[in-house]
Amino acid sequence: MMVVETQLTSDAHLLRALAASRSREAFGVIVERYLGLVYASARRQVGEAMAEDLTQAVFLLLWERPTRVRDGSSLAGWLINATRLAALQARRTERRRLRREHIVAAERRLITGDPVTQSTDELAPLIDAALAELTPTERSAVALRYLQEQSLEQVAAAAGISTATAAKRVSRGLDRLRRAFARQGVAALPAATIGPALIEIGRRSAAPPSALAGHVLSNAIAGKSVASMAIAKGIGATLMLHKLGAIAAAILVATAVVAGSWLAMQIVPASADTTTTAPAQAASAPPLQPDEPVGGGPIRVGVSVSKLTAETDSPSGKPWGYQGQTRIVSEISTPDIEIIPIIEPGSAANEAQVAELKRFFPGKEPIDAGDVAALRRLNVIVANAYWMMPADVLKPYEEAVGGGVNLLNIGGMGWASPGFRSDNPAPVRLAGLLEANGGYTDGPARCDVLAPHEILGQLGSLKTITLKPLGAFGALPVDAVPLMKVTDMSVIHTRGPAVDDASYGFYPIYISHLERGKIIGIQFSPFGLSNRAQRSTLLIRSVRWLAGRPVE
Repeated sequence: MMVVETQLTSDAHLLRALAASRSREAFGVIVERYLGLVYASARRQVGEAMAEDLTQAVFLLLWERPTRVRDGSSLAGWLINATRLAALQARRTERRRLRREHIVAAERRLITGDPVTQSTDELAPLIDAALAELTPTERSAVALRYLQEQSLEQVAAAAGISTATAAKRVSRGLDRLRRAFARQGVAALPAATIGPALIEIGRRSAAPPSALAGHVLSNAIAGKSVASMAIAKGIGATLMLHKLGAIAAAILVATAVVAGSWLAMQIVPASADTTTTAPAQAASAPPLQPDEPVGGGPIRVGVSVSKLTAETDSPSGKPWGYQGQTRIVSEISTPDIEIIPIIEPGSAANEAQVAELKRFFPGKEPIDAGDVAALRRLNVIVANAYWMMPADVLKPYEEAVGGGVNLLNIGGMGWASPGFRSDNPAPVRLAGLLEANGGYTDGPARCDVLAPHEILGQLGSLKTITLKPLGAFGALPVDAVPLMKVTDMSVIHTRGPAVDDASYGFYPIYISHLERGKIIGIQFSPFGLSNRAQRSTLLIRSVRWLAGRPVE
């Protein structure tokens, strides 16, 4: 029998043992190590009555497919985020009560405009949503350091990293938490005060029931499905589960409407070696589903046209012009798609732009990008080669997409200006990423096809494809769906700060979201596919999927 030493064995080692041989000992150590963390998070979000069922569901997800955790050093963060996703779905049936109990601080800000206070009582309901905004490695480090009160040495040992790296992750995580709390209305809160507050929240959390660890272990090892557990506990309506082939295990897809927001979630299969294992894993991964179509008529698609981008010099020394932006019009022109231009505020009288609008959008009155109400009347926004974004356009786009307008982001909105900066997160959020950078390659690059999906059509049957990556890349949320990934990240050149985070990947095609709005990212050169017909088909299928229409 394999002996696993709890204090000296890293999470990555345990996950490898679990994936390789379904090691009960390794799984038992993981449960012992993180049961309290998961249970406390579940209890904060759904209350004591459902916390046990939620905790068991999360660990069962891990038991059935430990390769879901992309990076072994971020296991704690993955567990926290998986708990949050499960809780979102569970809260659907109790939304009104939980709005009063769990989101009271945020509602106070929305109603009165006043920032909430900084008490631990008011931070506690916000902590899980705030932790979701950290990268997986930061989330793990902060959770271990403060919610579980581990030393930096213990955090480093669990992640298999140096103490200095652990300290860096904790510091970055606290700073990102400070900004996340600020967005939720918490008055100016120094990062140095967040750690003690988290410790207090952790200490106040009730310990998991003594029998819960045994239940988790026995249910997982016996092969009992999450679905049957949910039915036995009377919570079948609150957990939406999908069986994976003949395995009586579940992959959790959480769909929630909280305070009027849509969230479509999927825990994404992944592996450290996408070249050899990703296609096989993807075969059983249910994709994010589009919204049900509402009403009939053509799909109203707004195509962003940027005067600022057109007038900015390209590397050749000549202005970019409008060709790259307007190419999309001919590529998505079908009878079921109505195309409307979106122009930057104050640019309506520009002669060159007026000529382009008459040429590509004849008879169409343009929408001012600052008019959020007009943007919200669209089904889909398409931003193609929209690399320069004026500052006053960022907020309306965020509001429209966050409010439910879906976005086809081609080439990375705003990657050149304002760029993917920590002090201006809008381009990152509009890319559907947790952190982002701008990247490109000198030539074609090999990419792994990670998951078949209806927007890919025949491309989804391939194992690899050669494309020329161009656009936004970075860390995807755990609920995003990467469809393709660059095999060798060393071929990527960056336009921003150097990338030193292993959670970063370049995904030429992926599905994500910004609050209620779905996002499809297509981040490769328009000439990356073998012919224009392939690209046109991909774009049309993407628009239809985003609008909730049949893609064929």
